[in-house]
Amino acid sequence: MGVEAVIRLPVLERLQIKGYQLYPGLASAGGIDVAFDRGAWVIIGTNGLGKSTLLLLIRQALTGAAAVTNAGPAGNRSDIIPTDRRFFATRVADGARGATVTLSVKFGAQLLVISRRVDDLVLTSCELDGTPLPCEADLEAAYRQTIATLMGVSSFADVLRVLRYLVFVLEDRDGLIWSPQAQTEVFRALFVPERAAKWRELEAEIVSTDSGARNANSLLTSILKRQEKEHKKIEGAAEIRMQLASLAGEQDRDEALELELLKARDAAEDRRVDARTALRQREEESEGKRRGYERLKFNALRQAFGDLPNSEQYLFIKVLTERICSSCGQEADELAAEFERRRSEKLCAVCGKKKPVDDTIVSAEAFSEERASQAYAGWVAAEEQVANARETLSLAEAEFDQLAAQIIQLRTALDMRAREMRNLQRKLPVDERQGARDLDETMLLRERVVQFRSEREHAENALEELLRTARMAVEATKDKISEVFSHYADQFLHEKFRLVYSPDRRTVGQTGKSLEFPSFELELTSGATEGRSTRRNASQVSLSQREYLDYAFRMAVMSVIATDSGTFVIDGPEGSLDSVFARRAGQMLESYANAGGGEGNRLIVACNLVDTQLIPILLRGESGPPSERRVINLLGLATPSAALDALRPEYEEAYRRVIANAGPDGK
Repeated sequence: MGVEAVIRLPVLERLQIKGYQLYPGLASAGGIDVAFDRGAWVIIGTNGLGKSTLLLLIRQALTGAAAVTNAGPAGNRSDIIPTDRRFFATRVADGARGATVTLSVKFGAQLLVISRRVDDLVLTSCELDGTPLPCEADLEAAYRQTIATLMGVSSFADVLRVLRYLVFVLEDRDGLIWSPQAQTEVFRALFVPERAAKWRELEAEIVSTDSGARNANSLLTSILKRQEKEHKKIEGAAEIRMQLASLAGEQDRDEALELELLKARDAAEDRRVDARTALRQREEESEGKRRGYERLKFNALRQAFGDLPNSEQYLFIKVLTERICSSCGQEADELAAEFERRRSEKLCAVCGKKKPVDDTIVSAEAFSEERASQAYAGWVAAEEQVANARETLSLAEAEFDQLAAQIIQLRTALDMRAREMRNLQRKLPVDERQGARDLDETMLLRERVVQFRSEREHAENALEELLRTARMAVEATKDKISEVFSHYADQFLHEKFRLVYSPDRRTVGQTGKSLEFPSFELELTSGATEGRSTRRNASQVSLSQREYLDYAFRMAVMSVIATDSGTFVIDGPEGSLDSVFARRAGQMLESYANAGGGEGNRLIVACNLVDTQLIPILLRGESGPPSERRVINLLGLATPSAALDALRPEYEEAYRRVIANAGPDGK
């Protein structure tokens, strides 16, 4: 079974950009207006001039603000995801107000003309062969259906896949040859378009039923584990209940003891408060007696120095009471002792001679001394009461602290025993009603698992039939795809390689049947190991090999499946090349640009100004001399960057050198 002759790739005819500040264009015309014909077209510029933006704008003119999900089953989610509508508006100061992009593109013999606003990518008009699309409400929806029909695929999502994995190789590029799942997406869209929607439905059903089966089985397993624990609980329930009864008795005893301790602690707290109050009272009484004694003692001393003026009395009294000399401020213990001796022997405190007898003075002094002695005795007794009160308070506080510690210890034991009882209670079986509910739920879940798996198996079998049809369609063209791939890759590589049709076995869901999906695998022999090592994935090859082998595979698939011509758009093909391989790369891409029936192929590449053979080879036509007509020169069409303003003569000289770098034979 071969591929049906219904696939038509887009063939770009004309690009018009008006009013967009990034591309003011030439003063004579303004904007960008390019009419493409067959062959290679090169967008030349420097960093920051908008080469990548221009290619992206061409793609978004076709897609609008939409992209397709990554390769692989998407379940019940939509394959189409929105993109940033304002991307191009944010690139310019005026927000792209009034800017438009119009793209004319052919699908076979039919011409589709698409116009969009640049600021939000809204579709403003769409004509097919000069006639506006019939549309009552949603022009975008009508356009999506039209372009899918023109391309020959089943849905707009497949249009996006073809553009992403075949036509456009932009900065967000995905490798087709290195991704079996991406190949599946493309082959489904191209080789069984009439059944692609059913294929996607079956994948969604498989993912959904597989997820349902796994979720139900997970819940079933959880319930079965719980039931197993319940059975073990029943076996030890009697012993657990005995332990619980014993612990409950201990708990009751300790709770009663806690109440007694709380009462005792409250009583101890009352005693502690009373003792603290009594101590304060005794301390106040003692302080009063001390002050009374000090006052009487002072009066007695004044009696001893009664014949002296007050100022001199002060000096002697200060020496006696404080043992400090009022004159120099130093300690005066010996002088104070001497004054005390003279006073006690009834001698003159000043000169030390015996005083004349004066019964009145002696009597008053003796009376003051006696009262001071009595006051001192009262103070000493009060201090003994303070000490007793302090001891009583200390005992009350010790009693209180001891009871508080006993309560904390008892509560810790109560908490630990309560946790032990809760743990034991968890080991007891649940009530019979819960067990019955679990039994019913397990039966229901088993039925659901069986049902989900049956539905998944049914969908897998149906998908397997579709895959058989798809594999037959791909297998009918595999030799041709390998042949065309070799034609392109031979022009680039010197190493031995082989494109092998190798169906990829994988499941659609996380579990289930392993199915065979059509795909190709590249075997590349390493020169470093003299043919002993075969490299099969992108991480095992160089960057240039990775890129250009993917280009070759895309061009081979497009060349084989397209009914007429096609377009291949590449951003930065020069980035991974050295000067030698730049020539080989140019020849490889040129061979695609010069192929294609009818309208002929279009190759559009965006390059920096590189002084290699890549650009001159691409610009020569049918092995003729380079043609500047096929150049979109952003040096003159785009808003200049700061570097271009500063270095324009150098850039323009580099441009002239690149254009004139090859002769008729490309050398």
